Amino acid sequence: MNPEALSRRRSDDRFDGATVGPLAAAHLSRVRRLIDTGAYPETIGRQLRFISGETAEHVGWLAFDAGDHARARAYWTQASETAAELRDDSPGVLVLASMALLELREKQPRPALDHARRAAELAAPWAPPSLLSILATREARALAMLGDSA
Repeated sequence: MNPEALSRRRSDDRFDGATVGPLAAAHLSRVRRLIDTGAYPETIGRQLRFISGETAEHVGWLAFDAGDHARARAYWTQASETAAELRDDSPGVLVLASMALLELREKQPRPALDHARRAAELAAPWAPPSLLSILATREARALAMLGDSA
């Protein structure tokens, strides 16, 4: 492992999702409060909502990293709702991919399959091959868990 990767790994070990997650959740609450109470042009409101959706997706990952799957699901649901409200498939695809991984970890292959397929469908027009391959892998893992030999 190169020195830079080792340094990142040590930081991750020291500052994992359980440590950083509450700080990120507090930041998200502040952003949501600004959205709910502030006065601003619609263009700024859209940007704030986009940022809150992105932040919710990141906070979900921190919760997932900490092993708190219920909290991860709640934040990813919030991020998904924000993406739908904004009619923006890009963050929606990331959330669906994250949910598929969570469901695979929880041994729930049917919803994992549904989320992986929906993410691939939304991403197909614009996603790079690397993202499509991740989604295909999640779909294949769900099918394997379901016992589908295809």
